[in-house]
Amino acid sequence: MKQVINSSATRSFLSTVKLDHVVWKMDLYQRIAAGNLSQSLTDHHECRLGQWYYRGQGADLYSHLPAYRQLENVHRQVHECGLQARDAALKGAIDRLHRLLLDMEQAAVSRSPSSSTASNGRSAAVTDLRSVRKDTAATLSAIATIAVTRYTETLSPQERTREKECVNVLRP
Repeated sequence: MKQVINSSATRSFLSTVKLDHVVWKMDLYQRIAAGNLSQSLTDHHECRLGQWYYRGQGADLYSHLPAYRQLENVHRQVHECGLQARDAALKGAIDRLHRLLLDMEQAAVSRSPSSSTASNGRSAAVTDLRSVRKDTAATLSAIATIAVTRYTETLSPQERTREKECVNVLRP
């Protein structure tokens, strides 16, 4: 019973940190779209997952697993691309900004390490941490495009139409 409870708690935590990173990325997009880039963003050590990974139960309970160690690079890449995208926006480097946002999304949807490398029922803690359905990835990529377009304030009529289509997709 204790193992079932621990597994459920771990799955709940992982769902929470997935959502944390979606919120983190959306905050970045909103800041870029609004041109409000004065505040800094958290890096991969400061976020909830980073604290769990480097100082919390993650390090204590799962650091012996190869899949756990593979998580670090992907997680760092998401944050680094986002932080570099913010810097590119501050410098007005629009092409670089767009590329970095797409790189951030690509890192966020990259597959987690295989559960075959984990043992003792702990694979749930590490596998599928950053997996996102393909349609969600496409939506997030569309959001990145909208943020960059609004930031540059150079919408052609064709781009306006595309933006409206993307926004309509995002509406519940």
